[in-house]
Amino acid sequence: MTAFLAVEFEPEADPHFAVNALRQPTLVVTALDIGARDVVATVEVASAAVLDSIVQTIQACRGIRASTAFPVA
Repeated sequence: MTAFLAVEFEPEADPHFAVNALRQPTLVVTALDIGARDVVATVEVASAAVLDSIVQTIQACRGIRASTAFPVA
């Protein structure tokens, strides 16, 4: 399934934390937009359950303020 994944990081954090958080074995990033305090990616995952798990894993990473995902219809 295709989804948009948004990751917001702490203002003092290095943007590489957010990008590194997207390096998950079950996640294929097909597009990436790095902003001043966030990263938005278009991703491919096997299922909604896998996507939810990835969001929780990313949320636990150092320097990450919030992460969320939206499936693409």
